[in-house]
Amino acid sequence: MNTKLMRPALLGLAIVGALALGGIAYANIPDAGGVIHGCYKNDPHEGTLRVIDTEKGQACRKAETPLSWSQTGPQGIQGPSGPSGPSGPSGSSHAYSDTNNQALTFISPNSHTITQLTLPAGNYVVSATGSVVQSGLFNTAGSNNDVKCSLNDPDDNAVTASEATANDFNNYTDAVPYMLVATMSLSSSGTITVDCATLTGTVGAEVDFNSLVATKVDAVN
Repeated sequence: MNTKLMRPALLGLAIVGALALGGIAYANIPDAGGVIHGCYKNDPHEGTLRVIDTEKGQACRKAETPLSWSQTGPQGIQGPSGPSGPSGPSGSSHAYSDTNNQALTFISPNSHTITQLTLPAGNYVVSATGSVVQSGLFNTAGSNNDVKCSLNDPDDNAVTASEATANDFNNYTDAVPYMLVATMSLSSSGTITVDCATLTGTVGAEVDFNSLVATKVDAVN
């Protein structure tokens, strides 16, 4: 009676032990290199395949043919390149500048180039500044030294213009600033200029502290 009761218990322990051993074996399959090792039985009626743990010394029997395959397949072919991303803010800008601390202008309709920059092809934000003062006291009565300055593209077209008036000469305290700001798109290299002319009077005016700056940008919208 006791013998019959013990047999199912022993069978259960055997199954649990086999599962535990199987779990330990599975932990080493595939091997450290990601390769799965197996043995194919050379029997036309069976052809069974079993997996072995070579790291535990397991090997195929005489009637079996060893097989191995990788857990990870071969690398596929490289896909096509994606589209280029937009240009970053750095590396795409470059500033060019010219200064002229003191210059005299000609009487209109003639003009005098005050500052200039030779630029490569590209898009630019351009600004020019300076101050106009009267150059002397020997002017025709009733006239002054009004000055018109223009920012010109490489084809000598006035992009923008500004007028400044300097009626008196008093140690630069009556200096009147001019300011020119514009955007330019140059298809080829060329020279941009700031030209100034005295509109009235008998002598040219004085234009001081002149600055011309062109900053290259990716685009002008």
